[in-house]
Amino acid sequence: KLKMTKHVLPSLKAKVETELKSMVVYQIKCSRCESSYVGQTARYLITRIKEHRNVNTPVGSHFQNCNCEILMENVMILDRTIKSEQCLMSLEALWINKVKPKLNTKDEYKSRTLTIKI
Repeated sequence: KLKMTKHVLPSLKAKVETELKSMVVYQIKCSRCESSYVGQTARYLITRIKEHRNVNTPVGSHFQNCNCEILMENVMILDRTIKSEQCLMSLEALWINKVKPKLNTKDEYKSRTLTIKI
């Protein structure tokens, strides 16, 4: 019976804005050239995005060269977890393997083989 009321009654939980979500794997897409970057953060997403805007970072440099800005409308949350940061990094590696973003510069995930133990 409790499961039924969950679907009938509205949630009393306040909706968390995208930029204030944490423990997420996200993708930033360049609006000019369709290149993308996949990353993860345990902090607020907006905090991490602000760091990417620095032109001395690979992502910030790319956006400056493409003459466009990193806007929240070009950021998409791919996955979330409430578990550990290790889980978050594993999710990031899985998404990097799936999406194959052009702007990711670290080779650590490209060479890693992930296996699931049953």
